[in-house]
Amino acid sequence: MNYDILKEVNKVYKKENPSFYTKITRKNLSKLIIAREKLLLNLKLPKKIFQDCTLLDLGSGSGIYSLIYNHLGAKTELVEYEKKFIEQSKSLFKKFAINPNYKISNIDIFKYKNNKKFDIVTFNGVAHHTQNPKKILSNACKFLNKKGFFIYGIGNKSGFFQRALQRLILYKISKNEKEIIKNAKILFKKHIQRARKFGGRTTDQIIFDTYINPKIDCQSTAEINEIFRKNKMNMYSAFPELNYSNLFFNKTINNYRNFNLEKKYKKIQKEIYLSEHEWLTSTNYLFNSRLINKINKLDLLKNNLTSEVNDKNYKNFKLNYIRILNIANQYKKNIKHFNKIKFFNQSYQTEFLREVIGLFKLLKKDNCNLKEIHNYLKEKKFIFKGTAGVGMNYYVGYKYK
Repeated sequence: MNYDILKEVNKVYKKENPSFYTKITRKNLSKLIIAREKLLLNLKLPKKIFQDCTLLDLGSGSGIYSLIYNHLGAKTELVEYEKKFIEQSKSLFKKFAINPNYKISNIDIFKYKNNKKFDIVTFNGVAHHTQNPKKILSNACKFLNKKGFFIYGIGNKSGFFQRALQRLILYKISKNEKEIIKNAKILFKKHIQRARKFGGRTTDQIIFDTYINPKIDCQSTAEINEIFRKNKMNMYSAFPELNYSNLFFNKTINNYRNFNLEKKYKKIQKEIYLSEHEWLTSTNYLFNSRLINKINKLDLLKNNLTSEVNDKNYKNFKLNYIRILNIANQYKKNIKHFNKIKFFNQSYQTEFLREVIGLFKLLKKDNCNLKEIHNYLKEKKFIFKGTAGVGMNYYVGYKYK
């Protein structure tokens, strides 16, 4: 367990924009606070719960989000490995902190120990770059107080599916890192432009984070929920919404989970995270409980498909194309079972999967090249269009005992 991967990420950030966080003004800090408050509201977390709470921010980076929580009234402890980010955090807090109760610790989060429990724990955008996301999440949950909230930002396997495909393409047709950067700018120009516009990162930062970073091990909602449960936590909310369904009673429970209902029907409850199918292509759904068995089968195929392309890098990107084409074809075939009852946009999903299957067939060829890929993607209507999935998902766990 180490931070070598994160060190490389941080080098890019420092090279590209070393003084970004030192140039924060009260005006743009106010804008960042408003943006964060909107996310918190989507997570059903009113800002008043941060007033006088104790908050632990693991992998706090530059400290900008910790500072926002400080402005909301939290007594904040920051834990960050990279010394440059520690310096930036100290500078930001010295200049802008409102609540004087804060602590900044320079330590590897894998080695961080504290007998103290916190009202809120945040862990944002770090776990999927580590060697064992499940273990680090489970360890992080142990710092949470009873009746506390855990805010977790992570790449979801389904949401990241199209970006994982982009990585596979670049590794297949590129000979080195320089070619990966060049080909990314050619093939995924619109995606990079969109990421620049809405994320505030530079082109090089986006390319390194998404395509060159050797470790992006995303998780599924079911995996995260299981870790929450083992740590006596409920899934409280998520953004984008999970569209959690109680199949046996034809109930749809989105954010603000109905805990009384959960207790009453706990023994016979079946969870299907409908949103994960939607995140592959960003479509909508209407659900009917008569399709339990078919949905379970489709869910298994979705998990198998996304797991096949998860956590690949330039040194390890080989696929069993016979297996993955079989899974993708089965997924597309089973989607057709939902053409009468609108589980989601069946025709959109089918066409998307058809394009994905064509892409896999192209990548299967030994002599696959940039021109072929470029021409193929240029004529397609669904794959890599718009948001190209969901890059970052947020989950909130609530510790009930």
